[in-house]
Amino acid sequence: MRLVCPNCDAQYEVDGAAIPEAGRDVQCSNCGHAWFQRHPEVEAEEEAAEEVFETEVTAQGMDALSEPMMDMTGEPEVIEPPAPPPSSLATEPEPQPKTESPTQRKLDESVLAVLREEAERETAVRRTEAPRAVEVQTDLGLQPPPPTVPIVPVTPPSVLAARERFKDLSADAEELAAEEDAAALAARPASRRELLPDIEEINSTLRASSEPRGEDDETTLPPPVEDRRQGFRSGFVLMIIIAIGLWMTYVMSPRIVAQIPASASAMGAYVEAVDKARVSVDAALQSASRSLRSLSGKDS
Repeated sequence: MRLVCPNCDAQYEVDGAAIPEAGRDVQCSNCGHAWFQRHPEVEAEEEAAEEVFETEVTAQGMDALSEPMMDMTGEPEVIEPPAPPPSSLATEPEPQPKTESPTQRKLDESVLAVLREEAERETAVRRTEAPRAVEVQTDLGLQPPPPTVPIVPVTPPSVLAARERFKDLSADAEELAAEEDAAALAARPASRRELLPDIEEINSTLRASSEPRGEDDETTLPPPVEDRRQGFRSGFVLMIIIAIGLWMTYVMSPRIVAQIPASASAMGAYVEAVDKARVSVDAALQSASRSLRSLSGKDS
């Protein structure tokens, strides 16, 4: 259905189900004017009733205008002519006189004007009757929102107790840390004193170094045995790891080339170099074995 604001003539298309049969208050969003809107069916019935009422009023006014005329005219009286004498009836019939129709008496024009004015005035009064008082409800039946109450966070007692315990633990931890720092500061001079070499030993070494020494007395101290063993062990393990890596690369060269085609040239050169090294090592071993055999034959 279409709603038209009576104030600013703004039009709104709304669903008919939004207006109940009893009607409801609506408000224009353009000018803020509020009015009572009835259901479309109820409005149609009222308009039909008003049209019927106006028709009846018009008919009653016309009847009121016609009633005086009918009263004043009335029914026409028929005047019977006098009976002729009997002698004349026998001799010659005389024609009956023609009865003239009684003329209707016309109303005065002033009376008709007054009657018309009265009918028009009554119709205008009925049309301009004050409409039913409209109850204006600005909020459209909506309840006002509840007042906002500021939400104050409430800390449960368990959280407060946990905070107190945490504060106590923090204070205890700070005290313990302060005690440990004080103990460390107190023990630091003693530990430094222990780490420093003995002054007597330093003096004895200085005295020994200050004395003149001959060229024969200069000797170099060999490195410790443990350090030499550790270096040999590390070097041996490193060589074994490198040899294993080179051997695995040589053995798995076809698979590496299949996985990485771009390395085909480098792997080919590497395999060729390894093959040449194998041939040279084999030749050296064979020559060594022949020389050993010749030496053993001479000794025998």
